[in-house]
Amino acid sequence: MIRSAARLGLQLTARVVPKLRVHVAPTEVLTLRSLQQRGCLDSFDVVYNAREHQAHRPVSFESSLHPIFEEHLSWRQEEAIVATIPNGRVWGRRGCVLTSDNALVEDVSREFGAYKGLRGKDHSVCRRPWLPKLSFINETVAVIATPGSANYHHWTYDTLPRLHLMQKAGVDLSSCRIIVDYTGSSFQEESLSALGINPSNLICPPGQWNFHVRAKQLIVTTLPSELGTVSDWVYPFLRDTFLPQSGCPDVRSRRLYVSRQKAGSRKIRNQRQVEEFLWQMGFEEVFAEDLTVGEAARKFSEAEAVVSVHGSGLSNLSFANRGVKVVDLVPPRHLDSYYWLMTDHVGGKYAYLFGEGDRPSGNVDLVREKVDEDIQVDVDKLRDVLAALDIRRERR
Repeated sequence: MIRSAARLGLQLTARVVPKLRVHVAPTEVLTLRSLQQRGCLDSFDVVYNAREHQAHRPVSFESSLHPIFEEHLSWRQEEAIVATIPNGRVWGRRGCVLTSDNALVEDVSREFGAYKGLRGKDHSVCRRPWLPKLSFINETVAVIATPGSANYHHWTYDTLPRLHLMQKAGVDLSSCRIIVDYTGSSFQEESLSALGINPSNLICPPGQWNFHVRAKQLIVTTLPSELGTVSDWVYPFLRDTFLPQSGCPDVRSRRLYVSRQKAGSRKIRNQRQVEEFLWQMGFEEVFAEDLTVGEAARKFSEAEAVVSVHGSGLSNLSFANRGVKVVDLVPPRHLDSYYWLMTDHVGGKYAYLFGEGDRPSGNVDLVREKVDEDIQVDVDKLRDVLAALDIRRERR
């Protein structure tokens, strides 16, 4: 229902407003701050200031800490800004934002494809000789579209927080259209409903290459977090939205094994062996894709320990509580710092264990060279990691 209403809204807009001339690729790369200094914005609000963070070292039996973790022992959270760009433009379903005079807004626009993402002159829009014809929307339009919105993790941490920033800045989202990469997933519909977003206000780009619009006023936010990190203000926003205080558990003793056996990749090859071992340790198998966002939030808030292959199921660690113990089973060619930093933020203890097999050197870009392969887990090593976290066998 949300998808059809949103697409109808876009079709109606396209019918009544003629298309304008073809645009060339961006001629300049700017930030919201630089646009404000030039007097090019109708509004500019700093919602959260920049901050420096220190993280505790993860637990591992590796001979040295992986460079991705080493780099984020200290990291900077950038300021969160909401701004209004007069006659601002949006290209593609991933929310690439440009000004009316053809500048790419760097801290609003990002693509995947490399460690920490592709931004600025590395963005693909800068390599295009031209952009498709432009449609004009004679309204105020907000942009929350980001890459990966069909993925639960990126929807939760890259898309939804932009709505929170706009609401904190006093934007009346009921009175403006919203450009979002919406695919009709149940988690998307549930979360938009929880935030009070009217389906009829959505504009869902039908594709990446031919969507190009200009709005009378375009409301944008900086990207909520650098890829691989989560800004500290995102956690209370998610918890307040999906885990109301009245629903917080008194008992936090569940041991969750978040299985990927229903997923399309990164499954455990020796699943039966791992499953039997974890059952003996008191873990229950959970399939995150079978849960609503609210149900997942509740389960993770009740957890004392979580084991999972690296993936979006661990995105629910924002709902975990102080003291949670997390074991991240990592494919040799797929690693980032998200779930370590989430665990650290909530006051938990995190350990990572690579699957068996050859691993690339530490200087290999594990985003650009990512391989979503199934993994073989050494159960003896898993037992040692659990012991290091003081997770002992339960009687059954």
